[in-house]
Amino acid sequence: CPACPAHFDGLGARSLDELRILKEYPNLLDDLVAEHHAAVKCSDRVKELRLETEGMALALINKEAHYNEVRSRCRSAREGLDNKKAELEVLSSKQKSLLSQRSPEQMAPQLADRAHQEDAQAGELLAEAIAAPTAMDSSQLS
Repeated sequence: CPACPAHFDGLGARSLDELRILKEYPNLLDDLVAEHHAAVKCSDRVKELRLETEGMALALINKEAHYNEVRSRCRSAREGLDNKKAELEVLSSKQKSLLSQRSPEQMAPQLADRAHQEDAQAGELLAEAIAAPTAMDSSQLS
């Protein structure tokens, strides 16, 4: 809004009695000032700015709701990913444990023990077959 004008249109044409009444009743003077073209221009600009501000505020409120929704979806997705990551880590740990049990270093002693047991059992069967008083046929070897 412009600064206070040095000259106020319409005041010069007023009589001294009218000026005294304006001085005595500030509401009348306020009305006269509000009707001045510069005051009307300022008032119109204030209305424009209020409407612009209202539009921006509504746009921000709508965007805030959208951003809150997006943030909520991102948070849910992140929690889901964290849960899946934890599950994968558990499965990976189990896989490593199982693979380590099947490693050559782990399996070699087990297979050697098993081979010794099978050899011992085969030796016992052979000894029984040799010690048997009857003739051997092929069905007894299986």
